[in-house]
Amino acid sequence: MAELIKAGSAYTPLPPSGLSDPLWPWVLWNLWKSRNKLLFENRVFSAQETALKCILDAKEWSSEQDHRDRRSSVHSSSPHSVPSSRHSVPLPSFPPDVLVCKVDAAWDSASGGCGIGGIFSGNNLKRIPNLSEPRSHVSSALMAEAIAVRLAVVTAVYSNVRSLAVLTDSLSLVSTEEGSHST
Repeated sequence: MAELIKAGSAYTPLPPSGLSDPLWPWVLWNLWKSRNKLLFENRVFSAQETALKCILDAKEWSSEQDHRDRRSSVHSSSPHSVPSSRHSVPLPSFPPDVLVCKVDAAWDSASGGCGIGGIFSGNNLKRIPNLSEPRSHVSSALMAEAIAVRLAVVTAVYSNVRSLAVLTDSLSLVSTEEGSHST
């Protein structure tokens, strides 16, 4: 699999797909999603359905990137332009004694289930296993993200970690948390 990922940028989609961007990331992503649907929901997708989903997802992504590029080029002439959201924000740096946990969650509105993950890193001497678990009866994507953050904090507390930084990509959760401290 690692060799496929390394060589993936050299692969060109065939013309009938109508894509100019690589298709292989979407193949891997949709194979993973199909596997999860089989394991967690007992739903089976054919190879044709999965291949079609790969192409549709890739086209949707490409189309959205084109729209963002056009919007950013329109806004770039403004003196108050906002940087393009395609550029990643650099991660903050932390002192060596701070353990960092990057968390994320995926929520399925149909089943109310979610998957939670977290990766601990840093120069901390403690070896804490990464987080990965499913949850059921979760009311929203925001709640799934909050559960992921809570799990990271609880895991660190039980491991006697003294200093922890939790990083999440959930702007809604961060905005909610920042708002609660301003009052």
